[in-house]
Amino acid sequence: MTQDSSTNLWKLLEVLAHRRGLMFTLVFLATLTAVVISLVLPKWYTANALLLPPSEQSADGLAQLAQVGLFTSGARFPGMITLNDVYARILQSRRISDRIIERFNLQDQFDLPGKFGLYELLNERAGVQITDEGLLRFSFEDRDPQIAADIATAYVEELVKLNSEILSNSAREQREFIEARLSEVTLKLQVARDELEGFQVDNRAVDLDE
Repeated sequence: MTQDSSTNLWKLLEVLAHRRGLMFTLVFLATLTAVVISLVLPKWYTANALLLPPSEQSADGLAQLAQVGLFTSGARFPGMITLNDVYARILQSRRISDRIIERFNLQDQFDLPGKFGLYELLNERAGVQITDEGLLRFSFEDRDPQIAADIATAYVEELVKLNSEILSNSAREQREFIEARLSEVTLKLQVARDELEGFQVDNRAVDLDE
């Protein structure tokens, strides 16, 4: 090292030594700023719920929706819709959103213009993903971990409830159809019997019941 280089190095060290207080202050301020920012910025918590593939019987209600093609638009596989695709669309539907809004009284908690703002809010915080294992993962974000968990659970509960309602409505419709057909057949049998009895009287025929 030359004499000039050595002199410059010592001068630099001398300057740094005189300014070490300023350097420590800058480092401290930078650290303090980072800590303050981390404390000021809101923390977000995500609650996840995994839905197992439904059994054939328990999925009959929503499976009917898939059969009639109500949710084929935007399916993962064009022309091929799975129950998980149906569940994913139902979870993101306004029908479920309306139930969540009413259940948690979100209209009064958020100053948003009508339900459309709440729909957007729920869509932004909610997430639906079909895993490689064939599971349906539903997630919901909120600044309160308990609220995130409660709403994620509520989404799944409302999905199950909707499926039960569809099954119940289907069973009721089938029962009403069978009862109507039974009444119709009974009426026709009675008419036929009356006509037969009239024929027997007119023609003095033997009563078949004797």
